Amino acid sequence: MRGERRSGGGGVSCETGKGRTSWSCHSRATGAAKLCLERVWVERYCILGDDTSDGMSLATATATAVDCRAKRVPKPYDHVLVVSGVYRAPSDVGSKYCREGSSDRRTYWSLVVANRTVLVCFTYPNT
Repeated sequence: MRGERRSGGGGVSCETGKGRTSWSCHSRATGAAKLCLERVWVERYCILGDDTSDGMSLATATATAVDCRAKRVPKPYDHVLVVSGVYRAPSDVGSKYCREGSSDRRTYWSLVVANRTVLVCFTYPNT
């Protein structure tokens, strides 16, 4: 994660969305402090995911990081996903842009971040 342009007291309002979060702390000496964070997506880094109830998609924990070789993951997650690519998002964005060629049969999921300008692709590690 990297800091956005805003930080300050507890009243700071941070942007929300996939890959965005905030960190807050309070001390007697300085009072409340808040830092707005936005994820920096890097190929070959892994995050946690879990099956959704419809069985067709995967929910991702965009603020997580995990060892790509992890055999066990914390609940409620049940998968490790690797970032397979980070691209400028096309206007008709979707996971079809994640494939690495016509013979690539891996399953992919995608996420659009940074105000719909970045396409992040995920797949299972070592597939």
